[in-house]
Amino acid sequence: MRHKLAVWLPLSVLSAALSLGCSAQQEPAPDAAPRGPDFELASLDGRMVSSSSFAGKVVLLEFWATWCTPCVAQARILEPLHRDFADRGVEFVAINIGEDATTVAKYVERTPFPYPVLLDPQDELSARVGIYALPTVMILDAAGRIAFYEPGLSSGEVLRRVLEQTIG
Repeated sequence: MRHKLAVWLPLSVLSAALSLGCSAQQEPAPDAAPRGPDFELASLDGRMVSSSSFAGKVVLLEFWATWCTPCVAQARILEPLHRDFADRGVEFVAINIGEDATTVAKYVERTPFPYPVLLDPQDELSARVGIYALPTVMILDAAGRIAFYEPGLSSGEVLRRVLEQTIG
């Protein structure tokens, strides 16, 4: 019995690893990617901004909060990417979740963003999208499909690679 187990167990693990490896390498069909969220949120200057205003563009959405220390690091990572990709048609948007406009405005006054800041004070969009960690970065392709979704801190290298692939 031990001999059979000694042979069977490694073969099973190898078989499972190979099947996982093969499936991980397969790219999903472009139409299989889920669509990004529809939204209409107020910007810091009071204008309403909707997801439809980004139609046909690649969009990087950064979900953040003023109290979130990793969000500060994520914003620093995004600054050079914004400089490199803004003139290539990529829109960057910071979506603050769970805080009032006054709190966010005071923070942005001290630490400005080079791209628009939108407000989700009641966590409505973030709850609908399923944001459970801050920061969270989501990249939408020009068709509005989710090309990248990462809860927690995202590296500049990874984001750069995804943006390059997404803008083609």
